[in-house]
Amino acid sequence: NVTVIDTGIGIREVDLAMIFDEFAQVDYMPTQIKQQGTGLGLAICKNIVELQDGKITVESELGRGSIFGFSIPYEIGDEIILEIQDCKQLDLKNLIGKRILWVDDNLLNTLLAKTVIAKYKIITDVAHDGHAAFKLFRQNQYDLVLTDIQMPIMTGVDLAKAIRLHEDALKRNIPILGVTADLLAEDCEVYSNAGMNGLVLKPFSEKGLMEKIIAQLSQ
Repeated sequence: NVTVIDTGIGIREVDLAMIFDEFAQVDYMPTQIKQQGTGLGLAICKNIVELQDGKITVESELGRGSIFGFSIPYEIGDEIILEIQDCKQLDLKNLIGKRILWVDDNLLNTLLAKTVIAKYKIITDVAHDGHAAFKLFRQNQYDLVLTDIQMPIMTGVDLAKAIRLHEDALKRNIPILGVTADLLAEDCEVYSNAGMNGLVLKPFSEKGLMEKIIAQLSQ
């Protein structure tokens, strides 16, 4: 069961019945507030929850805020067994002390990735744009670079190209993984031509991320 409470402007009772409809936009003209977006967000949430046999609800009072909640009937698993199943096929040797450069302008993504990677005693440096990342790359010796594709100042594609042009042969041949949600054939070709060795698909799982890292560090 998950509940999200806000103290926003609230929703009129007359609008609650349609708030989860596709393209629904609540009329707030009396409050002089113009709503943004397509009106698809809550409809998508409803579909995701109901696909898992769950139920999503909303309670709201105009001027006081709203309470959105959903419940999904997941079965409770054995955490110890799940942890063993997650890691048993990963070859974790030789990871201790490896140094990775993680590049992402999303602070939540970098925090998540750094927390996951730290469990395997891998050293992680973080940069929030390609320019800052390339500066760290020139200053330090890394075993692997993981970079988001869409970033301000310098994109992941431009960062990969810059690394591949570095004067130091050892540094310019470092493995590079792109982190992206775009896996169209034409996009993958662009990433490959920029010098990336592979891709990590977002959103990633711990096991999926570590498999990609191990594959590169084991070569």
